[in-house]
Amino acid sequence: MTYQPMHYEKAVWAWLDLVLGADVTEIRFANQAAPRAKAPFVTVQVLSNTANQTPAVVTADVAFDPPAAGYATQIKEHRVATVSLNVFGAGHRSMMARIERSIADPHVVDFNTARGLEVQEAIGSANDLSALLATEYEGRTQLDFRIAYTTQTDSPFATRIISSADISGLINDATTQQTEP
Repeated sequence: MTYQPMHYEKAVWAWLDLVLGADVTEIRFANQAAPRAKAPFVTVQVLSNTANQTPAVVTADVAFDPPAAGYATQIKEHRVATVSLNVFGAGHRSMMARIERSIADPHVVDFNTARGLEVQEAIGSANDLSALLATEYEGRTQLDFRIAYTTQTDSPFATRIISSADISGLINDATTQQTEP
């Protein structure tokens, strides 16, 4: 089965592609059952993903079949995630430095915003893991980033509406019953 990234993961991929472009052979999501990429390459792994605030529920007046069956319900969430990046191969430290500096570049910020992504900060500093993991022949630098994004989910359930009401009462000493659509 091929991994299907979420919209924010695609936005992270696009950000890295913008910053590193042809300097890497591949940008891939970590822990995939695939042969190791040829260096230099980047891996992306979402470490945590949480709601930043209580979800907002929005109802929209849309046509249903049958008509007047209800309103569509959308749930909007603001979320934050920690994303771990690893750069492998020659020039790994300088490429990670470019990624880190890019989060303050106004052009990159606009690029990410257009894709619904905000890269808020680097968490800590870049870690050169080349010797630590016995990969001294192929350099490796790791750094975590905090990102923010918004999701919108359409509820599979329609919010019911009142389509008719029975009204009864006394008008001018006469009893009447009427149904209003």
